[in-house]
Amino acid sequence: MSELNLRVLVVGGYGTFGARIAKLLKKESRLTILVAGRSLSRAQALCEQLDGEAELIPVRFDRDSKLVDQLRSLQPHFVIDASGPFQHYGHDPYRLVKAAIACNIHYADLADASDFVNGIQAFNKEATQAGIFVLSGLSSFPVLTCAVTRRLSVGLQTVRSVVAGIAPSPHAVVGRNVINAIASYAGKPIEVTRQSRQETTFGLTESRYHTIKVDGLAPLPPTRFSLVDVPDHVVIKKLWPSIESVWIGAGPRPEFLHFCLNVLAKLVSLKVFTELNRIAPLMDKSVNFFRFGQHRGGMFVSVEGTDNEAQTIKKTWNLIAEGDDGPMIPSMAAKALILKILNGRKPEIGARAALSEIELSDYESLFSQHKIASSVHCENTLESESYLYQKVLRTAYRDLHKNIQTMHKFKARKTVRGKATVVRGNSWLSKLIAHLIGFPAATDNIDVEVTFTRDKEQELWQRKFGTYRFESVQEFGKGRFDGLLVERFGFLTFGLALLVHDGNLYLQPQRWTCFGIPMPCGLLPRGNTYETTDDLGRFQFHVEIVAPLAGLIVKYIGWLEAED
Repeated sequence: MSELNLRVLVVGGYGTFGARIAKLLKKESRLTILVAGRSLSRAQALCEQLDGEAELIPVRFDRDSKLVDQLRSLQPHFVIDASGPFQHYGHDPYRLVKAAIACNIHYADLADASDFVNGIQAFNKEATQAGIFVLSGLSSFPVLTCAVTRRLSVGLQTVRSVVAGIAPSPHAVVGRNVINAIASYAGKPIEVTRQSRQETTFGLTESRYHTIKVDGLAPLPPTRFSLVDVPDHVVIKKLWPSIESVWIGAGPRPEFLHFCLNVLAKLVSLKVFTELNRIAPLMDKSVNFFRFGQHRGGMFVSVEGTDNEAQTIKKTWNLIAEGDDGPMIPSMAAKALILKILNGRKPEIGARAALSEIELSDYESLFSQHKIASSVHCENTLESESYLYQKVLRTAYRDLHKNIQTMHKFKARKTVRGKATVVRGNSWLSKLIAHLIGFPAATDNIDVEVTFTRDKEQELWQRKFGTYRFESVQEFGKGRFDGLLVERFGFLTFGLALLVHDGNLYLQPQRWTCFGIPMPCGLLPRGNTYETTDDLGRFQFHVEIVAPLAGLIVKYIGWLEAED
């Protein structure tokens, strides 16, 4: 295998994950990618669609036919099985592995089936004798979770628990093989580690909540994750023997489909149904039909352990991916591995689960090429002693302009003054809303005075525009407002995401309630609201509130003298 010209056969090359591998690698001139599958026309269509420096060759490949003959004919240096579902590979699930070993061809797969990944080590002797590597599980579970756990465990004397979850975008294309895999373990027994013991539970019948939040970005909504059958339940225990519990879940959206899946899994566990494979086609149609909500996805890994002083430490890594970049993550481990090979860092020979081949730094270099961001938070930080905005923004607070940081720093009470211009909406509804809240009338160059008062966990903002006064209460979001800044105007409560870009602070409404009742996001007042620095170095604010039915309610722009 020459590092200067690597010939890679991607089985299932035009499928959901195989196509993403080809897309990720299309700009690599040192590669020849054989896009393989039963349909030559579909392979040809993908190769024509992808324009890059890599040589893409469509080939017909049938994993149920004479594999050794096909491999010898195609002569790849490396085989990647991206087809699946690996839970349904029949009576001889490792036939492609055996064929690759017989032909002395390196092999890797994107399996996330526990039994398949854990069983690959049975071929270690044969792979070693053939002088090749055989790696299984080259996907988010377990490769990325293990890479993150290694990073988070730095500085810990022991690792006691790992909790992880993935929340795909509701707009992500879900392949039929993924649906078949889910149907195969829903409601079926799963071995998990709890209190240092192996216990049996049932797939998709247990749930936990977590809010995925990356510093300086809008968090995902609080998400319910349900237990899934992945190799991590077994392999993490092997890497960290001190582990007392492992819990891995998925949080598909929309929530009502997730709830239906939980009910069906429970019925299977109660033996009302034997399995869900028969309704997998209906599941597939439902998932790909009901697509609404933000086109964003994410993942988290929480690690709890003890440091050298026997203190309990909990660290959480969160990732958020925008748009179509999130679905690329499960295929990124394959790209990272191939780049290592091209750069002369070939994995050691032998057969094993791919737990240590890819580090988080390898992923991060790929994340930087996409709209994917991550951050780490240590929950032992004394947040109660932080300022409110610092508590919400966490590490992103340091990226704000200094005068914005100064404006939000005060221990008990602070008053600042400046000037502003106010613009009001013209509709009767906008005038009514503005009157009820107390927003000022339209005017130019009006005197502004803002008094901030801190009371325990809350901040009272009292604003005075000339003779007009109105106030709001701000606090750290909890529950359905987790990860957000909460601002209350009387009976209206808003959850605001704090976003940092180029040192400026943007406030983006995410959710709201009226008299404590959750309101439709389609009616949520929005607008372009941010804090920045003007040409004189002063703190500048730009607040715009626009309601869907009322139009512009108010917009006020001005500056304040920041005081310590």
